[in-house]
Amino acid sequence: MKRLIVVLALLAVPCWVLADTVTLDSPQVLSTPSATKMDWYISRIDAQTKTLRVTYRWRDATDGTIHLGSRTDWQTWSCRDIEVPGENVDCTDALVPHDCCTGVGTGTCDDMEDECFSDVFGFIIRTQDVGTKMGVGLRTLIWNKMKADVLTGGNDGTFD
Repeated sequence: MKRLIVVLALLAVPCWVLADTVTLDSPQVLSTPSATKMDWYISRIDAQTKTLRVTYRWRDATDGTIHLGSRTDWQTWSCRDIEVPGENVDCTDALVPHDCCTGVGTGTCDDMEDECFSDVFGFIIRTQDVGTKMGVGLRTLIWNKMKADVLTGGNDGTFD
């Protein structure tokens, strides 16, 4: 009975999410108002499925969160390794032997592969990386992958 009371008490306690804040170099036009900051945190790392998920939200110049019409202000960005069986050179006809084939030796098979997770977590420590804190280096690797997908016009940002 005591365990049940402890579990119920823990469920009643609000949970605060500690997120990194990125100040964007230039405003990110989403809707009115434009975003000048972004909060984000790693919400999932799964080495077996080679999946990384980052949860983020946009903030305006007054630090208010920007609501984009969903039930929550938070959005997700996923980074995972996608392996496609075969390559364009394997294609002998449209959809043969893979769904990504469009003709003889042509298709989108090569474009469909992605090694985002391996790019982030399969890095090799270089001489110039020695002395960089592990968390800062990992955060930078993730940010460099993520910003290309969520920011427009080559926008960037700095961590607060």
